[in-house]
Amino acid sequence: MKNTISALAMMLLITPTLFAQKIDLDRVYYTYSYRSLPERPLPSKMLSYKVAVVSTMSDAINNSKVENVYIAGLTKDQANGAVAIKYKFDDIIIGKTTPIERIDIRKDRDGKETGRSYYYKMEVLYTLNAACMVVGNDGSSIFNNADSPKRSFYSPEYGTATDAQNFWFNNIASLKNKMVEDVMNEYITKTNLIINHQIGYPIETQNRILWITDSPKHPENNDFIKNTKVTADKLKSIGGGNSVAEIAKSLAEEIKYFEGIKNKYSSTEKPDTKLRYGAYYNLAMIYYAIDQPANAKQVAEALIANDYDKADGKIIIAEADRVIAAMAVNKMNTTHFDDSYITNH
Repeated sequence: MKNTISALAMMLLITPTLFAQKIDLDRVYYTYSYRSLPERPLPSKMLSYKVAVVSTMSDAINNSKVENVYIAGLTKDQANGAVAIKYKFDDIIIGKTTPIERIDIRKDRDGKETGRSYYYKMEVLYTLNAACMVVGNDGSSIFNNADSPKRSFYSPEYGTATDAQNFWFNNIASLKNKMVEDVMNEYITKTNLIINHQIGYPIETQNRILWITDSPKHPENNDFIKNTKVTADKLKSIGGGNSVAEIAKSLAEEIKYFEGIKNKYSSTEKPDTKLRYGAYYNLAMIYYAIDQPANAKQVAEALIANDYDKADGKIIIAEADRVIAAMAVNKMNTTHFDDSYITNH
């Protein structure tokens, strides 16, 4: 009897402890912004640009395309820009024009054909040669691209092939202008994005997650939830055009809390390794967001050693290495700043 009571007492002591250690993690989503650092940063004396667009379109349309070219962090100076961005679009080349037939077959409930309707539209193949060249006033070639986008135009559908052909031939001038504008817009958008990553400082927004606990009976549940939610709110407030120094200071308590998890729950049991994984991951996201990629990398290495989800650690290390390399090339230690910092850092 005494042994039975002792065993029962032992179970009462152990079972709640084991149950309390069970841990579940859920995602908390947030977004934050940062500056993408250029692959080929320009010297401070070359941080202005001018744009020229040459095509068979009207001067008014060409000038409107000039306004669509924007290099983040640099100043547009159409008179004296140190970097010249030149676009050239040749005449449109019309290729094969083909009427395309579509047959609409009507059937009754039994699947028997009851009638047919015929519809026709014109398919027009066309090409437009496009080129973009970016050069510095020191003679340097910054970007050079040429392309011959091939496109297809489709007319509305008509009841006869003749009507579809007439639509094309009766509106050929305006339709060709629309084709040219479509290619110009697409090409300028594509190359402008590339040029920005070459020499600009565009503000990017990323969607990220933090891990939050969902285990009401775990002794760490409430504190982990509180610190994760506070962290998410603070990271959401990070803007690419503003210094992150004050937010970094304000996160000191949350960093201390997540750092403390590794010692407080240090066993090799799965519930502890899972909780440490959540803490390590959150820490890495904090350090990554506040421009401390070396710390993010160090935490990611601990996450890998924790042996719960090594893949996340490897991804974080790759991201941290990319930021460290970009900061070295740009001689910067932050990805959060206004335009004045670019010329004065």
